[in-house]
Amino acid sequence: MQTGWIAYASYGDDQMFSIRVMRAGEHIIVLPGIHHNIYMSAHSAIHTIKYGLNTSSDWTASPELDRLTQSLTEKELLQKYVKGYAE
Repeated sequence: MQTGWIAYASYGDDQMFSIRVMRAGEHIIVLPGIHHNIYMSAHSAIHTIKYGLNTSSDWTASPELDRLTQSLTEKELLQKYVKGYAE
């Protein structure tokens, strides 16, 4: 993360769902096979580096992850997943 904040949601083959709110200076490594969505707040800047071998398809839809995340608001993300957040 360069500026702002993002919410990183992941859903693995083990059916473990998690959301992590990240701020400037933090980073995450996404392992192969982990479904993920990223919500970017206004004026956020991130950098993505893709490494490793490409497979025939490195993107797979995750209807379950979409179902778990699409209705979350920005306020809910901050209240539920950031300790000590105050508006």
